[in-house]
Amino acid sequence: MTRGPNRWRPETVGPVKCFLLDTGPGPLVGFSIRTGDPADTGGDACLSPFPNAAIREAQRLRALVTLRQVHSDTVVEVSDSEFVSDAVEGDALMTMIPGVGLGIKVADCLPAYFWDAGLRSVGLAHCGWRGTAAGIAPGLARALSARLEVSPRRLRFALGPCICHDCYEVGPEVAERFEDLDCAVRPSPTPGSFRLDLRAAVRGQLLALGLHESSGLQLCTRENPATCFSHRRDHANGRNVAFIALR
Repeated sequence: MTRGPNRWRPETVGPVKCFLLDTGPGPLVGFSIRTGDPADTGGDACLSPFPNAAIREAQRLRALVTLRQVHSDTVVEVSDSEFVSDAVEGDALMTMIPGVGLGIKVADCLPAYFWDAGLRSVGLAHCGWRGTAAGIAPGLARALSARLEVSPRRLRFALGPCICHDCYEVGPEVAERFEDLDCAVRPSPTPGSFRLDLRAAVRGQLLALGLHESSGLQLCTRENPATCFSHRRDHANGRNVAFIALR
């Protein structure tokens, strides 16, 4: 995680600790770091009950908006800085408004960040297995492409932390949803189970559309309790926050 072009670096502003991706003149791209005792699984990242205001203030954003996430393929465009967080169901956000941050809450699911080469828009997708199987990430890429009237090849993406394939065992009913994606599903030592690689699945979907990949933050949420919340590890409500904004 050395600093440089397309690299993530840790940053602390007030109570908020996060990783930021160095995108040069590109958008603000970040992932909040869990704070406090890793044994305390009762709250969300950074502040309780949810650090929208803390991240907004630390990153000097006009707003930080979130959705009521339901593991869907629904993409929502934020066209107003007065958008009410958590009032709308969906699992991907996009905006063309500078200074309005988009946020998603994760605790094993994969955050996928998007921006265009002309720096006119940003997007953020919440990719659990259901949303990934339904095409939430390529759906957001297509929505951005249509909104900007450009080819998907003009878009970039970066992938944040998620549960790794070694830690993510699923049943055959889930595995069969990913049969068409190379390297997304692997055999598990556990009889009747498979290992799902969310990162490989989403990367494959987006590269197939022609998007360009920037450096990802390759942390396994289950294996890093000091940094990340994990539903599979903790069985609790804590969440990290992925965020992106046009500067």
